Amino acid sequence: MKYTEVNSMILRQALSLRGYVASAFRSSSAKAVYEMLASREVLDLACGFGNRLAGFASANDTRKYVGCDPNHRLFNGYQKQVELYGSGKEFELVCSPAEDLDFGKNKFDTVFSSLPFYRSERYANDPDQSWVRYRTLDSWLQGFLFRSLASAWQALKPKGFLAINLADVYSERKVNKIVDPMINFLASECGGKFVCGVGYRIRSRPQKSIKKRVGVEGIWIFQKGM
Repeated sequence: MKYTEVNSMILRQALSLRGYVASAFRSSSAKAVYEMLASREVLDLACGFGNRLAGFASANDTRKYVGCDPNHRLFNGYQKQVELYGSGKEFELVCSPAEDLDFGKNKFDTVFSSLPFYRSERYANDPDQSWVRYRTLDSWLQGFLFRSLASAWQALKPKGFLAINLADVYSERKVNKIVDPMINFLASECGGKFVCGVGYRIRSRPQKSIKKRVGVEGIWIFQKGM
């Protein structure tokens, strides 16, 4: 958001936006998900600002966290997080887009991530960012979302859980359907069993067209069979 002047209204908007960003995915909520799923070995397909990393470090019984992100600017911060926590847990952080990686087979009991919401979340302008790589919804679904999920599903142990925070987004003057294609892909192509959707409470962005300041996104949870 850019402003040509600063006044009381703009200051209120800026403070509200700061609150939204800081709570983009709360570490306390990540901790609750890990403990709900009894997570031990965890894969995160988009580390982002390190919220789920922090939640992992504080969660009971978690042992190993493997996470990736294409934004190289964030990794110094990840390293400082790991050094600060000193929890005796194992951390492996990879600078790469998730869709380019092979995570192996049957390695994790939990895959938990909040993925970029198509073109509505733009964290950087680098060529390996998903919104830059894939300019249309179909290419983003096929090239980024489905490829990342397929690799993660292979890496999931039998009876393991995959939990993804994702929502349909309004972009380019239309609602872009993301959740239904993801659910259909996981059920039909991966053979996943849909367990439940968990409501994740968020603050709405400070826009004049939005009257409600509180919203809910979904955390969609699937389980792998034997």
